[in-house]
Amino acid sequence: MRNKWQQFSTNNSLEYFTNPDNIPNQKLVEATISWFTTGPGARVFEPSTLLNLLWGQQHYINTHYNNPKNVDAHLTTLPLSPLERHVLYGLIIKWYGGYPVNNMDVKMQAVLKGIEIAFLSFEENTPEKEFCKADMQTARQLRNLETLFNTHYRTGTPLGELEKQIFGNQDTTAPPRFKRFFDLYQYSLDSGLLPRDISLREQGLQSAGLETRFQDWLIENRGWHYADVQGLLIHLTMENFTEFLKTDTTPGHTMTQTRLPVPVDKAKESVLGLSVDSELIFVTYSWESGEHKDRVISLTDHLRKAEGFNAQMDEMIFQDQTATDLNKMMFTNIHKASKVIVVLSRGYKQKAEKDEGGVGIEYNIILKDIEVNPQKYILVSFEPFSADIIPFGFKGRIITTLTSPDGIDELVRKLGGNIKYEFSPVAPQKRVVPPKPISTLMLTGKSSSNQAKVNDDGPWNGQVVREGLTNAIDSNDTQALKILLQQNSFLFYQLVTRKDFQQPIFYGVPLKNIGIADFVWLNDNSDGPEWVLLKVAEPGMAVMEGRIPSQSLSRIIDTLTSWDRYFAMHPDTAREIFGAVSRLRLVVVAGTTGVWNKPAALNWRADNNKNGRVEVRSCNVFKKACDLYLEKPDHFWGPKNYPMALAADQLKSYWNTDDYMQQMITLFSR
Repeated sequence: MRNKWQQFSTNNSLEYFTNPDNIPNQKLVEATISWFTTGPGARVFEPSTLLNLLWGQQHYINTHYNNPKNVDAHLTTLPLSPLERHVLYGLIIKWYGGYPVNNMDVKMQAVLKGIEIAFLSFEENTPEKEFCKADMQTARQLRNLETLFNTHYRTGTPLGELEKQIFGNQDTTAPPRFKRFFDLYQYSLDSGLLPRDISLREQGLQSAGLETRFQDWLIENRGWHYADVQGLLIHLTMENFTEFLKTDTTPGHTMTQTRLPVPVDKAKESVLGLSVDSELIFVTYSWESGEHKDRVISLTDHLRKAEGFNAQMDEMIFQDQTATDLNKMMFTNIHKASKVIVVLSRGYKQKAEKDEGGVGIEYNIILKDIEVNPQKYILVSFEPFSADIIPFGFKGRIITTLTSPDGIDELVRKLGGNIKYEFSPVAPQKRVVPPKPISTLMLTGKSSSNQAKVNDDGPWNGQVVREGLTNAIDSNDTQALKILLQQNSFLFYQLVTRKDFQQPIFYGVPLKNIGIADFVWLNDNSDGPEWVLLKVAEPGMAVMEGRIPSQSLSRIIDTLTSWDRYFAMHPDTAREIFGAVSRLRLVVVAGTTGVWNKPAALNWRADNNKNGRVEVRSCNVFKKACDLYLEKPDHFWGPKNYPMALAADQLKSYWNTDDYMQQMITLFSR
């Protein structure tokens, strides 16, 4: 188990972590060790294993956070089970202060937000989801720890010495200084200036509203300007904030002695201090080419003229105001609007992740608010779904593509809060489906007396298999389809390169914690071993959304692509599973001929199979093989050597005893 993560971990003893000179925050260390010794974490990791693995990831994150893609790729390729990954991600978040994450560095915030999303997407309600929440009472200490870590990795100065230099000789009588409003807000909670007896969600809303109004107060009373980021630090003082609170009459926030209850249905409006316009739709985007801006203008006008929504954008406001404060305009409209349409593009992603201009400011505002108010924001694009347009912090969220009338319908549906499907009410009585009869298992190709007649030219009954295929595909029964494929290897005839293939097919092959290949075989051994990894998806899957692949199909393609990337980075693991590999062929079978025969689907699949890394086929590929077998069974002499797919545990013994594979193993090991 230790060797499994050796290249990703440090190799420290437990005493290293319990030494305050190495890690000043010993309360966090003690809580972590306890969690993985006698707590729920013991079911997943041993304390020293977890700490070394965690320490290794923290070092990687701290030295690569300027490139969130690299961090994401690194964490994704860790050889972990889903539960191990979930627990590790949670502890990473906890050691950076817990979730919801709130880091002062924009790029670090993007990295941590991505890890937080992956951590919370784990379906089970694990104890780690409670354990890794942010503890407001220790948040300040953890932020100090963050400063220590970052300085340690930049300068190499020992952590214990840094703690003394940065925090040990502070003048406790001097007024505290703050680098961002969130720290000022937290200090106000800690000092009792603001009440603590509200939920984390209410604190998030309260903080956002106070920040907006405090900045307006600074403009009016301290001569500050939105564009002066450095000047803001001078004004982030308890003296200014206390004076502001005395003048701020908005209910819901105020100092402990005057706090008023806020009705639940008005909480958002009251806490933000901005009257939410239930009719306002604000469209925001990145200033790029004239063509891109024209499309945003057209979209805004269409929503007003054809759909009946009060959609607004910056160009409308510029027409009414001759000296608009851009940042204030954007901030105010995002908070006032009932819905915000964010038009994603390559330019938006670049500016968001680099914290450039208005997009960078807006992106950070949305990242804070979208967790509390997810229904408010609608992410759209004028181009097909692609990772090139999605900022790291929006990863995993639904994108509405406006490439067809269906996309516009979906946007209008979201703006109006309308449902997409009108599902029927639940019937008062459940229908009972009788069990299906189980046919006799075919091992030798000979039928028993009560079994349907087997084709004399092969070990399969083509008519029975054809009927089973039709039933499985028409009923969208993926499991029944996989069982048929396991029992009838000739169904892969159209997918193999050489039609006289004599190599066995293996099913359910585990790929070292990154997934399971439904079927695997050696496809073409003329110029080095090519292994085929096949994923069988739902026959009835909706494979397209307009002119682009559906999110369901995209996720499967991404999965197979991640397999390819993993084995490229871990050739030893590939050799351990397959013996020797010259290349991989990645195939996904999904959908039926009916959905793939539409022009947009045909064009996309033709282009993908020509230029993409993952080949996409329809379930008709199995029907074609079966029809050909019924017509010309004598063509299938090759598959008769292995009429059924073999279990995954026989894969290694196969390539260990195959002469060709032994030659390739010797050749590839040189």
